[in-house]
Amino acid sequence: MAFFIFARTPLVRLFFGGDKFDWDATVQTALTLSYFAFSIPLHSVYYFITRCFYAFLDTKTPFIISVICVVLNTVLSLIFIFILHLPVWSLGISFSISISVNVILLLIVLYKKIRGLNRRLLVVETSKILTSTFIASFFVYFEMKLFDGLIFDTTRTINVFFLLVTGALTFLIGYFFLSWFFKVEEMKTIINFLKKARFYKKRVVEIYTDVE
Repeated sequence: MAFFIFARTPLVRLFFGGDKFDWDATVQTALTLSYFAFSIPLHSVYYFITRCFYAFLDTKTPFIISVICVVLNTVLSLIFIFILHLPVWSLGISFSISISVNVILLLIVLYKKIRGLNRRLLVVETSKILTSTFIASFFVYFEMKLFDGLIFDTTRTINVFFLLVTGALTFLIGYFFLSWFFKVEEMKTIINFLKKARFYKKRVVEIYTDVE
């Protein structure tokens, strides 16, 4: 989400830039992308939460809440476009708002259903992730602004690509370091999973060798 937001303009220029796609179209598309990007983490959470309801053999609750949020998305889109006369990026806002409401309602119902959800752990770990993301994004945003024109001549497509790669690598390194510094539990889980995957891969190779 963060990368799509702070690198929105170079991304649009890389994929859609050209003589027939002027600067105004680039800006409008970049804004639309950034507003849609807000919904990416929420979509990930949404699919996980709905599976929690399926584990309870409850398909009715996610369906009803989804219908409500589809209606909300439609109403907000119509208001933004036909009443407030906002540009096309407002559709991204309405979509992100609707998925946010969807996830919040599902979490509330799930919390009541489970009656043992660790709210403190959820808030603390989410805060760590958001803090790490914000700090890493802050520095990489200004790095890309500095490199744009000073190091990379972004009038050429290949240099736009190199700018994005540089920004992405810097962001990932910064985020991983900050996640380690703030002791993000999810990062530990990923590292342990990779260690186990390497161990089992080694065991499979040894077993296959013994069989031969």
